[in-house]
Amino acid sequence: KGGVAPLSDLDWERAIRHAVKPDGSALKFMPSLEFQFLSDDDVAALIAYLKSLPPVDREPKPNSVGPIGRLLYAKGDLVLIPAERVNHEQHPAAAPMAVTPEYGRYLTEIGGCTGCHGEGLSGGKIPGTPPDWKPAANLTPSGIGQYKEEDFFRALREGKRPDGSPIDSLMPYRFTKDMTDDEIRAVWLYLKTVPAKAYGGR
Repeated sequence: KGGVAPLSDLDWERAIRHAVKPDGSALKFMPSLEFQFLSDDDVAALIAYLKSLPPVDREPKPNSVGPIGRLLYAKGDLVLIPAERVNHEQHPAAAPMAVTPEYGRYLTEIGGCTGCHGEGLSGGKIPGTPPDWKPAANLTPSGIGQYKEEDFFRALREGKRPDGSPIDSLMPYRFTKDMTDDEIRAVWLYLKTVPAKAYGGR
């Protein structure tokens, strides 16, 4: 009950990349702004994995958006309907797995880094978040330029800064810790190529 077993591979692809349901209506809060960059091979692998999971009976509760959410959406601070912003025409080529800035950029795009750190990765207040949420860090050379490669590894594996202090729990190091050394190194190389920006320029 409440599952998605009847979905075809095309249905899955439309949901993942385009935030569109089988009936053509839009999905809310689907992270397709990031997933639109997934290569065909990675989308196929993701679909195969999801279809391999054992079925579970769980009826989902209906989604609802409160007045604050609607206000933030109207202001453009909240991506409520990703299908309105996704590029529905692109079909990304498979990204070569290599320790290169190009592969690092691919991982950064699909990993959702820009969702918190901004399109330019310069950090600042995350649009649409509660007032008590801490701002995102500046990932450009003017922000973490003093980091060494081992510092970057520690941030993604342990959630700690170079001085050993903990990074805010919003940083998803519980997931990035599972990245391979080559993947982390590729992201590191990519970030070194990003133009330096003032903090908060998004």
